Amino acid sequence: MFGNINLSSMAYKDKTFGDYFDVVNFLFARNLLSVKKVDTPHINNAFLVGNLDFTIFNNNQSDTSLLEQNVNKQARKSLYPPLNNSADEIDFISKNLRSKNIETNVFDKIVFKEDLMKKLQDENRKKPDLIHIATHTHFDTSLLLKHSIELNRFNNNYLEEDISLKISSLVLSPDEKSEPHTDQNLSSCLLSSFDISKLNLESTKLVILSACYSGYGIQSGTENTYGFTRAFTIAGADKVMISLWNLYDYPTTEFMKHYYTFLFTDNINPREALKMAQNQMKKDKYEPYYWAGFVLYE
Repeated sequence: MFGNINLSSMAYKDKTFGDYFDVVNFLFARNLLSVKKVDTPHINNAFLVGNLDFTIFNNNQSDTSLLEQNVNKQARKSLYPPLNNSADEIDFISKNLRSKNIETNVFDKIVFKEDLMKKLQDENRKKPDLIHIATHTHFDTSLLLKHSIELNRFNNNYLEEDISLKISSLVLSPDEKSEPHTDQNLSSCLLSSFDISKLNLESTKLVILSACYSGYGIQSGTENTYGFTRAFTIAGADKVMISLWNLYDYPTTEFMKHYYTFLFTDNINPREALKMAQNQMKKDKYEPYYWAGFVLYE
């Protein structure tokens, strides 16, 4: 239940819970046994993904059978609409990082799933300390149904994890070699949580997902959410920041600008930077809906 709540942003007395207490979010209860002081991560190399071209998806809207089979109701309204402020977001972050002499790799416009995975694993390329991805999320409702059926029939934890990590995906660019208006064309652009979990990201200190419902996943008994947070953690990432609900393009860009500004101020760690960015959004008169959904898992 608490995986769907940002406790630090809940009203408490005259402020929020996070104003009075230092709230730490863990994916696994066992992490409580090894709580440590949060230091400012030493970032030398960053991978930024954003400002993607989604027009190819919107040009395919006439294929209603494909949409009905593969895309949830929210996405079907306009499939994957352009994120017009994503360019500003990525540009601001890249300039901020480069001003700190951080090697910054920007992947924008057309980003293929296989290419990105290869670059993340390239032994001749420095592994990213920071990964920032600004895109849409996709949730496969047919796999969600299969998950429920298999869980009820077999109660098999291995099967459950395997299926659950394939339900959520980050949307990239469809493979040019695949036939347009087909399932293969759509699936070729989906970087699933299962794909992510197979990567080696042990040197990655911080992952930021600037994407709607990036904290969504399957809840299972005593386990936390099966989704992007778990996938990046399995891959080796130290901290992951996600959103619990839908995001609006412009306010999200403003939030990310504040976050990165605070993050790279001397001695500001990711947890404190998040709190400061949220407080700045409050000062800028943004309603909680626009900033309270961001949660950092450690």
